[in-house]
Amino acid sequence: MQEEIVRLYAGAINVAENQQTAFQERLSGIGSRRRGLAWFYAWNQALGESAQKMNRAKIIIAEQHRTISPEGVASQLYMGYNNFRRLFKDYTGFPPSKYIRMIRLNKVKEALTNTDLPVRQIAFEAGYENEDYFFTLFRNATGMTPSGYRAFTRRGKR
Repeated sequence: MQEEIVRLYAGAINVAENQQTAFQERLSGIGSRRRGLAWFYAWNQALGESAQKMNRAKIIIAEQHRTISPEGVASQLYMGYNNFRRLFKDYTGFPPSKYIRMIRLNKVKEALTNTDLPVRQIAFEAGYENEDYFFTLFRNATGMTPSGYRAFTRRGKR
């Protein structure tokens, strides 16, 4: 990244020396790009440790999606919950609770598509102990029932 900043400076010097048509606009664009790269570099440096923790959080969630809570993830990372929640959302774009629900739902979808296990068992293995809650959540997320989803995704496969 530092090499690109040096190239931008060299390009700016070249544009300024030649003073071709619209050179001022080009210099302005180069300056904006340089500032953006410098900001991005500083941001990545500051997020180094946080990014590692957020990647670790995603691994914890993937491995323990059935039983983990956002507070549990924060605890395993030795972070306060509010700080963890803010950093996780900044890093992934999703609050930790929504991310966990998405991982669980994706596991359910995968099992519905690739196994013949009963829907009730798939829901339980994904961490949903309340069957009514699971059906409502699944329908809200996908627009169809788990059985309907299974039939839809298996069409033409068998």
